[in-house]
Amino acid sequence: MKSDSYFAHVTKTQLQPLIGNPIKGLKLKGSTAYFVKSIAFNGEEDFDFKNYKGVFESYSHGVLLMLFKSDKRKQIPINFQDIRKVDLIEGQLLVEPGWLTPMRLLLRLGVSLKIARYFQTSSDDVEKVETNLKIVTKDFDMKLLTNGFTFSSQKKFFESLNIGDKLEVVQVKPLVKY
Repeated sequence: MKSDSYFAHVTKTQLQPLIGNPIKGLKLKGSTAYFVKSIAFNGEEDFDFKNYKGVFESYSHGVLLMLFKSDKRKQIPINFQDIRKVDLIEGQLLVEPGWLTPMRLLLRLGVSLKIARYFQTSSDDVEKVETNLKIVTKDFDMKLLTNGFTFSSQKKFFESLNIGDKLEVVQVKPLVKY
């Protein structure tokens, strides 16, 4: 399947039979922004999607990935039944506070990282590697990246989709050096 025929602007009436209606109410409706690293159709990578940015929106029978790049806009409707696997991989938290900083002293005294983080004196003290998202469907595979600090909200969003054992969430322990 070629990307031009699959990814185009789709109207609401065309989306309804594919992925249902948009989720309304208090339920989590969308994701944070992702950067597209690759999209492959039947094993062949489509380079047209490099450097696109996208967000997911919840629908009753699937999700809609809306992609943006400059003045170009594309939509990818993904039905839950077409999804084979979704891997959400947390980026590692790297903590290396500077010498004799309040954060370092608190960590050495045994204060939890959750509390000691409030006393960091430099943005270099704590770094979070980006969150990876891999989606495999019957038609394509995609790899996306987002800011590592948004992992918990993304975990909540993808768990709210109720795709069961198709979702694998990988959480990584922080690496603390002090």
